[in-house]
Amino acid sequence: MTLQEIVSLMVEDGRYFVEQYVEIPKMVRVRTHKKRRIDKKWEKRYGYKTIYETKKAKSMDVTIDNVVEFCLEKQIPLPNEFLNN
Repeated sequence: MTLQEIVSLMVEDGRYFVEQYVEIPKMVRVRTHKKRRIDKKWEKRYGYKTIYETKKAKSMDVTIDNVVEFCLEKQIPLPNEFLNN
């Protein structure tokens, strides 16, 4: 089996996910005006500022130890990438 196939099986199993909070940068105008002509001038004059939004995200912990543990537990042969080294 390849490493991709084993990782897809690990995703289906769902035990190797780690929840974490990630800050995502977002560019927001400092000032806006309802008239388009003036708004373009204000954009040039005042510019943008960066706001960070905190979101909950899941990442998968795919280390060699976890892959070997998963393969031994499910009785799946180790990936070819590990055996060739």
